[in-house]
Amino acid sequence: MPKPRERSGVWVVLGYVVLIVLVALIAMPAAALVSASARPVVLRLACAVVIAVMLLHLRKALVRRLDAADEATAMAETRLPAAPATPVLDRWFVDLHESVKWSIRSQRYFEHALLPRLRTLARNDLDAPSPGGWGRRGRLAHLRALVARLERQA
Repeated sequence: MPKPRERSGVWVVLGYVVLIVLVALIAMPAAALVSASARPVVLRLACAVVIAVMLLHLRKALVRRLDAADEATAMAETRLPAAPATPVLDRWFVDLHESVKWSIRSQRYFEHALLPRLRTLARNDLDAPSPGGWGRRGRLAHLRALVARLERQA
């Protein structure tokens, strides 16, 4: 669809002046022909015609501007790559995260669920806990050492 040509403010005002003159040229003889009590009605109709034309032009300009803004928004959306709404995490990573979270809360879970998985991952190269258990600090220190060892192997 071709873009409508844009008129400067001077041409718009000049167009409305011409419209008012034409409506006045039509309304004056009509007002002269009707009775004195009907003359205000003729003048009000003439003003209504001028205002109606101005409102139609205003509406047309507003619709044109909104369409241009929608088109610009649509163009901007097509240029930008869509970012994923939520990151997709590997199921293994989610399970490991849950295991670590539960192992911090429960010594029993750490020893019976996470520790066997870590031993499998480390190919049974994991030190045994001390007879009194690891405790929270011992577990975290041991986990740090294990992660460092696994990173060196990878």
